[in-house]
Amino acid sequence: MRRFQRAGIVASLAMLVSVATACSSCSSDPAARPGVTADGGVGNTRIALTCNRMIDNFRSLGNLVLKPGDWGNAPAELHALPAGAEACGGGVPDQVSFHQIWISSEVQGQALADFYAPISTTMGCTQTLNSNQLGALTSWSLTIKCAGGKQILIGTDATYQMYSINIL
Repeated sequence: MRRFQRAGIVASLAMLVSVATACSSCSSDPAARPGVTADGGVGNTRIALTCNRMIDNFRSLGNLVLKPGDWGNAPAELHALPAGAEACGGGVPDQVSFHQIWISSEVQGQALADFYAPISTTMGCTQTLNSNQLGALTSWSLTIKCAGGKQILIGTDATYQMYSINIL
C-alpha cells in the first residue's frame, strides 16, 4: 500500500510542474504571467504563484479541485504556516487516496524543516528533510513520521513558490 501512496506522491509532485506551466496564453517572462510575479529574493529563482492562479491551473488540468479552507484530515498543528504563506485549499487528486493541502509560500529547504520542527515535536513525530535534484533545480521533501504509522509528506516545487502537505 505504501508503495502505491509513494507513487501517487511522486505523480503529485510531478503535477506541480504541470500546474505551473498549464497556462497556454502565458508569456515566457514569469513577471508577465497573469497571477504570477517574479520572486526578487536574493539567490531564489523560484517564481511566486498566487492562490487564484494555482486554483485556476488545477481546475484547467481537471485532476484536482482545490477547495479554499479545506484542510481535510490534517492535524490542527499543521494549520500554522510560515510568515507570508497562504493556504490555497485542499482536495484529493484523481487516482490517489490521500488528502493534499496546497500552500503558496517562498519557504523551502532547511527553512521549511526549521519551521515544522517544533510542530513535529509537539505532535510527537520525527522529521527528515531530503533534497531532490531536477537538473539545475532543487525541490525539497520533508517527511514527518508519527506514532501509529501516520505519515505526512511536505513537498516543495523547484520552479514555483508553493508546497503541498500530503496526509498519508
